[in-house]
Amino acid sequence: MKKHTIILSLCLLLVQAASAQGFLRKSLLKNTFNTNDVKDAIEKMKDIYKVENGGVSFIQIVDSLPHNATAIYAFATEYMNETYKITKYKILQENPDKRFIIGEGEFNAFESYAAYPNQYTFTCNPTLRIDAKDGKVRVCVSLKKYEQIRTNGNIREEKEVNVTDVSPLSPGNDNSEKMYNKVFLAFARKTLEVFEDFEEFIRDKQSEDIGEW
Repeated sequence: MKKHTIILSLCLLLVQAASAQGFLRKSLLKNTFNTNDVKDAIEKMKDIYKVENGGVSFIQIVDSLPHNATAIYAFATEYMNETYKITKYKILQENPDKRFIIGEGEFNAFESYAAYPNQYTFTCNPTLRIDAKDGKVRVCVSLKKYEQIRTNGNIREEKEVNVTDVSPLSPGNDNSEKMYNKVFLAFARKTLEVFEDFEEFIRDKQSEDIGEW
């Protein structure tokens, strides 16, 4: 009985430590976004995204999980197929042997921008990849293109814009830089909502298991 009590106490300490880390990270992210200086916010995010494979990727590691890779992969599959909240996913690839799953979501009209006489609206289809290992999981949201809609009265123009061809990943003129910086920041916000949603889901799985001890 004493041995079981010690194990339960250790598990609860792990949960509390993970929650504290999550709270600290979310507080830092909120501080990043609670600013009117878009350039400053993007600068503060440089440690959580990287430019690769013709696009941009945001990465989160969730660790201190009391599950093996097989269980975490099963949870990730459940999340992407059924439990998502931010966006529905179309499964692109599943690999139970290597324990990763890839899906495509949609951020519909996630940002708009007015530059008289034009109005711009942006939608995108990010890729979500989840890789499972014993005790931890990597979550990666990647994007290569924005779908841009420009309207001006009865004129409607749609085009794809490579994220690496526009600000902040590529220099632009003053007008386009301001717009695309704002779009990039909005995409980052949506991405971090996905991170928070998945982490809450996987931590709840942890709490459920500990509750059965």
